[in-house]
Amino acid sequence: MGDFNYPDIDWSTFMPCSSDPDTVDFVRTIEDCFYIQHVFSPTRGDAVLDLVLSTDPDLVSNVNVIDQLGNSDHNMITFNIHLACEVYVSKRKIKDYIGLRGDHESMRTVLADINWDNFMLAPVNDYWDHFKVLLFKLLDDYVPLKDIAAHKTARKPIWMTHKAFRLVQRKNKVFSKYKDTNHPAVKSARKAAKAEVKKARRN
Repeated sequence: MGDFNYPDIDWSTFMPCSSDPDTVDFVRTIEDCFYIQHVFSPTRGDAVLDLVLSTDPDLVSNVNVIDQLGNSDHNMITFNIHLACEVYVSKRKIKDYIGLRGDHESMRTVLADINWDNFMLAPVNDYWDHFKVLLFKLLDDYVPLKDIAAHKTARKPIWMTHKAFRLVQRKNKVFSKYKDTNHPAVKSARKAAKAEVKKARRN
């Protein structure tokens, strides 16, 4: 954050309003770093000179441009920074059937000790209900549980290079920021990703 002194930028469109090389380079640098600019009200006269930049749109909130401080001709900016947050990861438990985690020997012992002739004397529907109860009890007693996350992490296809994968992720991130397929940053990111993916697929 601070006084960056670039008055010729329209922050509503994230575009420079002049061809000044320093201004163009500044906007390009912010795009390359995926920074979010949070101040949209004038901070000196009619210009937005004092900026608050972050790498996450949810990191800064409640941005307000208030009165001047002392003899300064710049307005003060107040805002909240969220330094920490809890990430909720949905998890569920499933039976871990893979490998030798289950106590199969104990299950065999229980099944071997059952008098199946007496067990099957009941009518077929009752027998099936009793068998299900037995089966689920064996699973509860002898097969452990494991936690799995509900979300999936994006994976790279075998043929795709790491560079191509990073550029595809960058393209998606840029589009999520601007939500405009005609935005110069989106076009540039899409072009770079397309070229690298084509090269990786060909190789």
